[in-house]
Amino acid sequence: MDFYVLCDAATHLKMYPVFDVIHYTMMCINVKEDIQKSAAFPFSRHHPLALWFSSMLMCFASQIWLCLLFNTPLASLLNNPHSILIATAVWYAINYTPADIVYRLLSFKLFKLIISLMKEVHRVYGIHAGVLLAYKKFPTQYLLQVVAGLLKGSSYVWMKPFERFVCGYWAPNSNELLQPSFVAKASTVISLLFVLRSAEVIQVEHSVLFSCSMAVLVYLRLSMILLSTKDPFLPFENLICSVIFGGMWDALRRARTEPVNGVVATDTKVKKS
Repeated sequence: MDFYVLCDAATHLKMYPVFDVIHYTMMCINVKEDIQKSAAFPFSRHHPLALWFSSMLMCFASQIWLCLLFNTPLASLLNNPHSILIATAVWYAINYTPADIVYRLLSFKLFKLIISLMKEVHRVYGIHAGVLLAYKKFPTQYLLQVVAGLLKGSSYVWMKPFERFVCGYWAPNSNELLQPSFVAKASTVISLLFVLRSAEVIQVEHSVLFSCSMAVLVYLRLSMILLSTKDPFLPFENLICSVIFGGMWDALRRARTEPVNGVVATDTKVKKS
């Protein structure tokens, strides 16, 4: 089959309902596992309303952020009650089935792998949808388009502090500004590529860019799960921090003040009395 035909087919996958259910499943599992790390009691049995609300925050985080970004009423989220019902059904199955059979089944590595890879496909569609929506509203605001794609592709990692707050604990030291995740970095890069393509800075077919972004994310996620590889952006971050943000000068200063043959080098001169 022709390469361009495959790329074009990849850009026309239907997200509803299969990929949306995968997204809801991953969000509800993330909330459940996040709570299990901090709660010393069965949280789902004592606080089902807080658990449901925090799970819905994560499931619909992208819509919430875009409503805030474009000054759209949050009540518009209720225009699609079917999605809320599906997300609620997924939430109930993961948290309240007898013997946690659904959660235990999804915890097997094979199912976690399938869910994670399908989520990356869903992520690329979300990034493109966010960039396209911002482009239609503000065609010349390129930074806003990148932000929209970022929020659409990594919305739940930005919503996590609020999800934890709803569940009764606060962890201000763990947020995306202090500790950016791979998801946020990848969403930013792909959003930037889509914006550059729409601005005709880079000349490439839309379907090719879309499919290649999807393939790269799936490959990176696969290597992270099976090979336990680290964040591929870290080497570039270390290089940028060393060159631009003072890391190189700090290293030079430490080299000048480190002991050499038992003598500490110093720039200060001792005045003679």
